Amino acid sequence: MTTIEFRGKSYALTTDADFTGRLLGGGYTDYHEANEDGTYDFEMSAQATDEEGIEYTVYWILECTDHEQDLDIYDYDNIDRIEEN
Repeated sequence: MTTIEFRGKSYALTTDADFTGRLLGGGYTDYHEANEDGTYDFEMSAQATDEEGIEYTVYWILECTDHEQDLDIYDYDNIDRIEEN
């Protein structure tokens, strides 16, 4: 199990990160709006628990260039937000 830290608190990921499919808007470039260079932003999420066993969803907004296929290349330390379930 992978442990991450966000704003001074530790969370244990209980699932792998997966695409949310959410259209981001707000200054982000979605897949269908990708530039000629193929760069776009996308959101991923995973389930996690804190040290007290409370369940959360962790979200990342990542940037893809040239339609990369390997999800291991992204920086998962750069968490967008965590929401309690």
